[in-house]
Amino acid sequence: MEAQRKRAKDMASPQIRDKVNDYFNKFRFLQEIIKITGINDNSEILDIGCGIKTVLHFLPGKIKIGVDSLADEYIKIYDYPKDIKIEKSFGENLKFKNNSFDVVFMTNALDHTKNPQKVVSEIFRVLRSGGYFALTNELVKKDFKRDKAHPNNLQEQDISELLSGKFNIVFKRFSAWFGLRQYYLGLLKEEDFKNNNQIIILAQKI
Repeated sequence: MEAQRKRAKDMASPQIRDKVNDYFNKFRFLQEIIKITGINDNSEILDIGCGIKTVLHFLPGKIKIGVDSLADEYIKIYDYPKDIKIEKSFGENLKFKNNSFDVVFMTNALDHTKNPQKVVSEIFRVLRSGGYFALTNELVKKDFKRDKAHPNNLQEQDISELLSGKFNIVFKRFSAWFGLRQYYLGLLKEEDFKNNNQIIILAQKI
């Protein structure tokens, strides 16, 4: 949890939180997503695998819920804003009724799950008709070896197949993949911004 404690300390700083917001806008196209989805003060939004630096910090909404398998630990080390509710849950078995949300975000979490197909099915279930799924994920070659926390290496085609039959892709963007903490601490070099190893997809429920 040491890394999470550092993130919690970082996010308590308004200056760093502003830099995280800047990152979401520049590299995850957040303003474009807000415009297309129509997110507003009455929206009901879910963030799966929310972590500490959840996108919910930077969104309006009537209901803003973040779920994470480590939520109980995160709540102990970080004071989330009062308008964000954090719960322990897994993407394969969401604790919400059908048609509960207008928008679901999932950022750098799908490749952590045991069953990505089940996760996408659950997202489809809890979204309202015409609702949106905003997915960000690192693109990793199948034969690249990673740690046990990343059981799935996903490419663009894999993600398209997971969404097929449930969602229509509204837009697809690519941006540089690098550590968010490195970004807001100013530790990146110019060459770190030149890859396109991160995919951002906005998809609408069919």
